[in-house]
Amino acid sequence: MKTTFFSKQYLHSNSVTKMNIYNFIIIIFIIFLYGCDQESNINVSQYSSIMEAKIDSIGDRFIEQGKVVGISIAVMKGQDTLYNNSFGFVDSLRIMPAKNDDIFLMASISKLVGATMVMKLVEEGILNLEDKLIDLLPDFPNSDQAKQIKLRHLISMTSGLKEYAPTIDSIYFSSGVHPTKEDFFDFFNSHGLDFEPGSFYKYSNSGFLLMSMIIEKATNSSFESQIEKIINEPTGLNFKLISERLKDSEMTDYFELTDSFIIYRPHLPWIKGD
Repeated sequence: MKTTFFSKQYLHSNSVTKMNIYNFIIIIFIIFLYGCDQESNINVSQYSSIMEAKIDSIGDRFIEQGKVVGISIAVMKGQDTLYNNSFGFVDSLRIMPAKNDDIFLMASISKLVGATMVMKLVEEGILNLEDKLIDLLPDFPNSDQAKQIKLRHLISMTSGLKEYAPTIDSIYFSSGVHPTKEDFFDFFNSHGLDFEPGSFYKYSNSGFLLMSMIIEKATNSSFESQIEKIINEPTGLNFKLISERLKDSEMTDYFELTDSFIIYRPHLPWIKGD
């Protein structure tokens, strides 16, 4: 069984517009209202067709705005699916309609998964939020930075580490060569911190990139196996890394919104915690 809940076509984080955020807040509110109210007596048979039409209108509007190619929306209460529908397409030519069993990239929503994994390991005493990067990853090349940055900084986007994505991703797009751990370490070693750790907040993938390395070192196992152990097995969910989905026939394409144009991009198979 494929587990699908509230996922959307991947867009670069800097491309999310205020209208997108507004609409998704509405959807989250609907999910909260109908899926999380334990006192509610709503069941599948009572589910309102009016509310279904309203959610349909949200999905239709996303596609009409031209800022996404395709999306899938599901609302569940317990084991009951109250709503499930897909909108738009899953290919750049807009020929293949999106289906309810298509697999969409969760993009940076997955950072919440990674942070949950860290906190579970903290609960088990394997990690500590006050642990410093120099102890968590002794081979991190910039010891001055590593002595300042704590685990809590990495998962709260307060580490000050330079955002790697514009540089590393563009090299991959132009060369097709996957970046290595050494490539990332060389990048961090050649860039200073944007600010003193803990003094400021700035959205960044870099801390979550290192977070996955930390989880693997602390557990002496792969990040994938820890997703299974900490997330999938207890919950019945089916989260997978991009690399594990590449050969799945239901895997959607990846697009990036750039200067009002939606551009096809190859998948980023090295992505883990970020």
